[in-house]
Amino acid sequence: MNRFRWPGLAVAMMLTLVIAACGGDKAVSLDPPTVKYNEDISEMGMFVVDPRYTAAWLPEEGEWILFDDIGEMLKYRVDRFPDAKPRVIWVNDYLDSKWVKADEAWYVQTKAVNTPMGWGIIAFRNEADAQAFIAENGGELLTWELARARHWDAPPAPVGTGHDHGGTPDPDASPQP
Repeated sequence: MNRFRWPGLAVAMMLTLVIAACGGDKAVSLDPPTVKYNEDISEMGMFVVDPRYTAAWLPEEGEWILFDDIGEMLKYRVDRFPDAKPRVIWVNDYLDSKWVKADEAWYVQTKAVNTPMGWGIIAFRNEADAQAFIAENGGELLTWELARARHWDAPPAPVGTGHDHGGTPDPDASPQP
């Protein structure tokens, strides 16, 4: 009788391993995602091109959702998932493009920077850097709590500062051939 138990047990264990390897839950790391700039597509259908403005949202279920503009991520949260509790959200520090948890960052909304979708929201790892940016360029300081609580309707009108993405086109400029 012992001869028949071992083969059955071995087969059951092998099937369990195969099922776990093929169809088990994929564990998604809470560490920042690896973004392929100029290849990965944001939730809004745009290429993610500049790490200074990138945000990454990990929902309770599923894979990373990328945003090419922090303002788009804030609007997305308000419009689509106002009560969502993502596992983690990461944003990039404007100065060094390194990831920082969204709830630990300091934010500046400014007309001095033309972010990819025009929101003008940039993140900083620490308050001192955010305050120094505001002193030099102007803007409004926001904590994560203030940024999350604000109703984000539409980006502010572009101002043509020439910073970053070239600012907005000059309506008085002559067309170039």
